[in-house]
Amino acid sequence: MPESENTLPDDNGRPPARVAIARASNYELPLVRAAVTKAVRLIGGLETIVKPGAKVFVKINHLPPPSPPERGIVTHPVFAEAVVELLKEVGADVTVGDDIESDGDGFSITGFRQMCRRANVKLVNLREQGFVEVDVRGEALARVHAARVAVEADVIVNLPKLKTHVLTVFTGAVKNMYGTLPVGLRQRYHGEFRRSEDFGRMLTDVFAANVPQLTIMDAISAMQGEGPSGGTMRNLGVVLAGRDGVAVDAVAGRIIGLDPAEVDTTRHCHRRGLGIGRLEEIEVVGESLASVAVDDFQ
Repeated sequence: MPESENTLPDDNGRPPARVAIARASNYELPLVRAAVTKAVRLIGGLETIVKPGAKVFVKINHLPPPSPPERGIVTHPVFAEAVVELLKEVGADVTVGDDIESDGDGFSITGFRQMCRRANVKLVNLREQGFVEVDVRGEALARVHAARVAVEADVIVNLPKLKTHVLTVFTGAVKNMYGTLPVGLRQRYHGEFRRSEDFGRMLTDVFAANVPQLTIMDAISAMQGEGPSGGTMRNLGVVLAGRDGVAVDAVAGRIIGLDPAEVDTTRHCHRRGLGIGRLEEIEVVGESLASVAVDDFQ
């Protein structure tokens, strides 16, 4: 069957993925921390992923231009704070960051500067530590210039925000790793890969360069409509967690009414063995999909 058709191949013997769903109605830190703790415990516990002393890079979504977290464009800093607190408890050496360009201190506008000071962890603009070339031999890119801090980390914890996207339909775990590229390349690739299908292949190559070991998705307040920055807010009140970021995207997509096979990044990553995108091969634990799904997400 042609790859352009919206199908996902069978698992070919791969073990099923597990994705946890927990509820958090708002961004009060105790509520978010309880939900993140529950979700991570349901997928095996943080201590099975992060060892004491491990260098952990926490990849946030800090989409330009910088905006207050209430607009729902960036990963909420309180959400990241809950994750950072748990990482510190298991003895991780934590660095939080994204590649940002701003005339002022964009991290202060979003609240990440203040959060990282409270948590006493490093906050980096990825361009400050540079980028390294990673050979991925992908379908759109032969090599990826990825952030040095991500490449050199022992563990990558990916904190995407659940949002729609005018080109890729959905932006989640896979798309969030696009931010590990320098801004000049990101702008260039937007011009070179204009079709959603081609852009999805390129994003898959980028994801292959730095596959996260843990994805925890901020779906407490999601963005619908003209995402990833011009849409409207929709409270979903959930946190998703999984070792397999592709599976997290598949479950998140289903929550908002998308067939995972229709999302290019999910389909390509599944086909190339970078994760599991078929819902039949994903064990959903915690809250059921049916109990949190919405049927009128724009």
